[in-house]
Amino acid sequence: MKTKRNRLLITLLILPVVCYPLYQRWRVVEVPIELYGATIIVPTTINGVTYRFLLDTGAPTSVSAEIFNKHALEPIDSVEGVDLYGNKQWVRRALLPQLKLNGFTVKQLPVGVVKPRQDLRSLHVVIDGYLGCDAFKQAVVSIDTKHKRLRLARFLFPFSRHREKSISFETYGVQYTPLFRTDFSSESSCRDTVIFDTGCTSYLYKMKRATFNWLMTKGVIKKEQVLDTLGVHDNSTGMFGPQRDSLNFVAKADSVMMGKLTLYGLPVVTYTSDRLSIIGAPLLIYGVGTFDFKKKRFYFNPY
Repeated sequence: MKTKRNRLLITLLILPVVCYPLYQRWRVVEVPIELYGATIIVPTTINGVTYRFLLDTGAPTSVSAEIFNKHALEPIDSVEGVDLYGNKQWVRRALLPQLKLNGFTVKQLPVGVVKPRQDLRSLHVVIDGYLGCDAFKQAVVSIDTKHKRLRLARFLFPFSRHREKSISFETYGVQYTPLFRTDFSSESSCRDTVIFDTGCTSYLYKMKRATFNWLMTKGVIKKEQVLDTLGVHDNSTGMFGPQRDSLNFVAKADSVMMGKLTLYGLPVVTYTSDRLSIIGAPLLIYGVGTFDFKKKRFYFNPY
């Protein structure tokens, strides 16, 4: 009898040790977000201090110089950064020992040290840094703007998504930005390569001019589908400087396919770039986007 009690006691002592790591791996952490139009702000904690980071899937995770100095981050090196519009700037990099998003922890994360753009200053919102996909390399991230939350997990299982409804993606650059292929017709030549960039908050589809010109040549986008032109005064600003286009177009695509997901009557805005076209944050107005960075699968659940 005593032996049985001892075995039971040992089992009860061992069980939490075994189960807690499993719980940590399988649980879903919910992080409340602030939403300003299509701009997503995530409360991000460093050494017990909570900051406002802009969720920017098109950029590496970066912190302000104030955070770098306050927390005495260890410098790594300097690299040449390039923003969306080709503006270049040398960026210091440092090692962030730990970053917390509610109960989700990222350790030993290299970060850039930049001067965040303060586009929300008129709303008295200070942006302290950028939260990029490089923080989620081994995670599943679900972005739900309707309920103003991120949901984070180490595995897809808790989200109960169906693989047959998913879209495969690659990752782009050190920032680990999701990269997709879009199709405009059954012709293999009528396609585009896009990155998913939540830092692009004004446009759902920002298409590079070379792709737009090709689709016009192929008759996929017709002249009557060009709705407007944009001049210099409509230019945006990147992380390191302004857009320098003199003329761009607003057009409507009949349909755009991303795997099994089809978007109809999609407005596209052109920009001059030798980089990639962009699917921006406004996509998330229409549904929940879930990225499984371990399996490289994207799931979209319309509202």
